[in-house]
Amino acid sequence: MQPCHAFDVDGGGGTAGATIFRGATRAGLDQLHAGAAWKVTDQALDSSKPTWTVGAELRLSIGDVMKIDAARPARDDGVSRGVHELRAATALERRLGRLGRMGMTPRFETWWLAPIATRDGAPLDPPAGAGKLQRSQHRGGVDGGVEIVPWERADTGQRAAVALGAGVAAHFAGRAYSDLWEVFALAGDDGGPLVLDGDPGAEGMQPLPHPGVTTTQEYLSAGGRVAFDVRPTGWLQLDLAADLAWEQTHLVSFARGGALFAPVIDQVGHRYRVDEGLTYALSGGVRIVY
Repeated sequence: MQPCHAFDVDGGGGTAGATIFRGATRAGLDQLHAGAAWKVTDQALDSSKPTWTVGAELRLSIGDVMKIDAARPARDDGVSRGVHELRAATALERRLGRLGRMGMTPRFETWWLAPIATRDGAPLDPPAGAGKLQRSQHRGGVDGGVEIVPWERADTGQRAAVALGAGVAAHFAGRAYSDLWEVFALAGDDGGPLVLDGDPGAEGMQPLPHPGVTTTQEYLSAGGRVAFDVRPTGWLQLDLAADLAWEQTHLVSFARGGALFAPVIDQVGHRYRVDEGLTYALSGGVRIVY
């Protein structure tokens, strides 16, 4: 059995204060989204049919890529994953007849998000000969909900509405940035315990710095949203939303061999796991339309 030695997160000097590790403060852009949609059927043109939309969206990585320099961890502050992606989706919605004084529009959407290319030199750029699990994650999901409009004046653009929605997404096994990616990258620098063997088939060690990103186990996430849309005039819009998101427990060091396999974190019994968690968010906004 191959021995594995863990690495000391504080360098052996004890915990200096409440923070053992502090990552870089990051800000910037990840992707630029551009897409198109086609209405196969349109309820506004044929009231006997729902509105069926098919669309695609290209997501281009444009910002500084997330990486870390062990000598100067705060120097690299990018937020982009360095991955170009394609999102395909189809949705159905139908405005129902008024229920009393309320209008209702249920909606259902299914989508798929796939990586199509990775910027050269990005941590997620797969090495030559990388297997399926050493490429970026694919994701897919379904979303559904209903918008309820208790009051609306089409002639003036005034309305009050509440939207209820929920969705579930599958995150397939593949490489991704995890909560520990900066720690892994620092430990994989020259001389660290996570330095990789760049060519496992060659004689001797071929040192390769660990990029920090790891093969992540497949997992599910789900969420719900309540949103309010109030338009007291035709040019003023007020929004308020509450979101709740859940993420399933999953392993974040799940490589099974190859150049990106690090026994210290990927060998069975030494893998790192993220427990399930809940995220709460409250947001609001004011828009002026003219």
